[in-house]
Amino acid sequence: MIASLEPRLVTTIPAAPELGVLYVSVEYATTLHLCACGCGHEVVLGISPDDWTVCWDGRTVTLDPSVGNWSLPCQSHYFIRHNRVVRTARWDDEQITAGRARDAARKRPVRADAPSQAPSRAMGAEETEAAERGERRSRRWLLRLGRLVQR
Repeated sequence: MIASLEPRLVTTIPAAPELGVLYVSVEYATTLHLCACGCGHEVVLGISPDDWTVCWDGRTVTLDPSVGNWSLPCQSHYFIRHNRVVRTARWDDEQITAGRARDAARKRPVRADAPSQAPSRAMGAEETEAAERGERRSRRWLLRLGRLVQR
C-alpha cells in the first residue's frame, strides 16, 4: 500500500502516470492516480459536488468521499487525507451494492416535472451574473495556483 500521494496540478494527465502522484486537473475537473494498493491500475475521479471534492490547503490535498475501487481486481478502499493514504476495511459485496445504490440515488438527475427542492424563487439577472463572476474568479485563482505549484 502506498503511504502518501504527492499532488501535482496539471492541465492534462500524463500518458505514463507515476506511482505515488495524485494528478489534479482543474480545467478538466478530474484527478488521476495509480491505485494506492500498488496494483498499478489507473484511478480516475471526477471533481464535482456529486462526485469527489478536492480540498487544497496550500501544501496538501484531501479528497472526499473515500476511494472505493470496486471495479478493480484489488477492490481497494481508502481515503486521501492531507496527501496520506488512509486504508479502510475492505467492503463485502453487499456493502458495495448498497454504496453504489446510494451514489446512484445522489446523482440521479432531477426531472423537469419533478417538484423542486431548490429555493422557491429563481435568481434574478444580477444574482446570476454575480454567481458567474464568482465562479470565473475561482477558476482563475485555481489555474494560477496550479501554475505556481508547477514552478
